[in-house]
Amino acid sequence: MKSQIRWGTFFKLSLVVVSSIVLTNFCTIASSDWITKNLFIQSSTFLNAKLMDNIKKKVEENNNSYLMLLRLLETKPALKNYFLAADACGTEKFIKTYDILKVYHDSVPSGTAQNLVAVSNQGSAFSFTGERISIPVEEIENMPCSLKISETSRRLQYTYQDHGITDDFKDRKCVIAARRLFLPSSSESFATAYITIPEEEFYQMFSEAVPEGSRMVILSSDGQIVSGNVKDSLGSEETKLLSLVRSMRENGDTYRTVKENHKPEIVISGYIPELDMYMVNTVEEAALLKSYAGIRRNILVTGFLITGTAIAVVFLIMRRIVSPLNFFIQQLETFKNRRFEKVSPVKGNSEVRQMADVYNRMVDEIDSYVKQLMEEQERGRRLEIEALQMQINPHFMYNTLASI
Repeated sequence: MKSQIRWGTFFKLSLVVVSSIVLTNFCTIASSDWITKNLFIQSSTFLNAKLMDNIKKKVEENNNSYLMLLRLLETKPALKNYFLAADACGTEKFIKTYDILKVYHDSVPSGTAQNLVAVSNQGSAFSFTGERISIPVEEIENMPCSLKISETSRRLQYTYQDHGITDDFKDRKCVIAARRLFLPSSSESFATAYITIPEEEFYQMFSEAVPEGSRMVILSSDGQIVSGNVKDSLGSEETKLLSLVRSMRENGDTYRTVKENHKPEIVISGYIPELDMYMVNTVEEAALLKSYAGIRRNILVTGFLITGTAIAVVFLIMRRIVSPLNFFIQQLETFKNRRFEKVSPVKGNSEVRQMADVYNRMVDEIDSYVKQLMEEQERGRRLEIEALQMQINPHFMYNTLASI
């Protein structure tokens, strides 16, 4: 019985305190892990967004250089005169060609355009690099890049193709940047310009910023993947992805978490207004959090160490609290047997000592009361005997006299 009291009290108190510590630490660890995980994702996506901004600047710089070239061809009469004299031959055609190339080489920085071809509305074509045009003009006008060109827009339209227009690009994957050429101060077009960029060179502008285990693509306004690090997807239509990035742009979201094949993915998107295209980086959350695994492990280990240390400390404290209490309870066992004995000096916290002092004072008062009660009973018995003696004495004298 004494053992049950001792261990029952200790384990009940310990169970309540330890359960509270474990529950509190579990909630703390879980909330810390969730907060740290989200901060890690936000910092990673913020860094990726900054890298994408740098890439966007490179793409915009190249796009601006292409536009400067086309505006130069529009303002200078050399190209228009060449197309007007398309039927010319000999010296006149040579002079027209020389004028165009002189304008091109004198005014255009080196490497601005890898390959430039202009096709007039009358069906004649001119290659600025001197390479032979390997595709008939009729096929050029029916290429996907030609069909996407706006009749009035002065923005370059970028399209992925498996081949270029001239011989040096006929077997290479390319990005075609095309738009109409307009007469000065007019909305009337006289030709179409096609700038061919090797896809691998286009991809090199942002390949260094592609995080490990992720996919980065440039998505056109109609959903075509113009360039990216996953080569099998080049030229494919991604309408679902386009709808997602448009929604992100409307809501002002830098990134969004979606589920793809039952796996959470983080989509980071940036809009390039000059090109009307999107730069999209998709990465699996598990791959993004790969480097976070070490941090999570440290959080868990630290949390378990803190929990274990807290439980050990609480166990020792509870034992120091409960041991004097158990000793006091053992001393109180004499009370059940109606033996009012004082308890031995109790070592422990002040509350237990105070309880022992109160108990000892109570025992003293009980002892005093019992002694007082016994004295009163003894005095009452003596008085009763004396009264009987006083009653007996007269009768004894009378009987004695009567006998005489």
